[in-house]
Amino acid sequence: MEPTPSKSFLHETIPQSGLVAYFCMEIAIRPEMPTYSGGLGVLAGDTLRSAADLGIPLAAFTLLHRKGYFQQHLDASGLQTEEVQPWNPSDFCTDEPARVTVAVEGRTVTVRAWRYDLTGQFGHIVPIYLLDTDLEENSGWDRGLTDHLYGGDTNYRLQQEIVLGMGGVRMAHALGLRINVYHMNEGHAALLTLALLESQLGGGPEGVAKAKELAQVLNAGMCASRRVTDKGWMPRQLQVGLTGKAIAPRLYFSIGLRGAPNHTVSIKRSETIVAINSDPDATCFELAHIGLVGDWAPLTQALIDAFRRRQAP
Repeated sequence: MEPTPSKSFLHETIPQSGLVAYFCMEIAIRPEMPTYSGGLGVLAGDTLRSAADLGIPLAAFTLLHRKGYFQQHLDASGLQTEEVQPWNPSDFCTDEPARVTVAVEGRTVTVRAWRYDLTGQFGHIVPIYLLDTDLEENSGWDRGLTDHLYGGDTNYRLQQEIVLGMGGVRMAHALGLRINVYHMNEGHAALLTLALLESQLGGGPEGVAKAKELAQVLNAGMCASRRVTDKGWMPRQLQVGLTGKAIAPRLYFSIGLRGAPNHTVSIKRSETIVAINSDPDATCFELAHIGLVGDWAPLTQALIDAFRRRQAP
């Protein structure tokens, strides 16, 4: 009689080509961590436990909720009172070194992530990243954006959803995670679609501004793909590619470009090409001499800071 296998068939056959990024406003991880309020969080926790047991390549993103939902108390008359549920994330999670930023009502808010490893019955780990804005560089209001689950008014909730959706996508890039599928458990993380669109467009107007800042530090010129000039973010005369001009600089920074042949044909004579892209399989890396895999925004800022330090007296 054949022995019963210790792992399911599904566990053995799931492809490992990339991760599913699972976004949810609340996740029931463990009772000591008040990061959930009810059914949605319990369902999310069960889903992630099943993913860990089945060996599914998945990473989850949620908010930290430092003060939980609320603890309910009923007095002898049946009147309800509530109190916060503070907890210390360092007791259960690891503080990741990566930092990303999001724009909230014109303010720059820095976000970090605490990692909790959810281990399945066969040892597979599903990492859960709990986003946190309680950092010294943020204002008092912004430090509290990840305090309360479903707290405050609609404005507070919308700002939380910016942190979850846009901050979560940027954090995934900053952590070097290779994401193939983004799953939103309900609509709280819907703004991640804007972050993905922004990434596809090389950062949009914000990306152009950051590229200009790098060019100023290097005392260099700028050029752009047709996608950028068609949007009106840079003048047409700076376009390179089949429908633009060819260049041969000593140093060329390719920021967020996929590396389509109709663009790269115009830069092949560059002496050194540095490519920055969040997709490790982007074709721009085939032509590059130096490749940086990650979110364009923090990587470009890191280059700007590094060049400024070298130029300082």
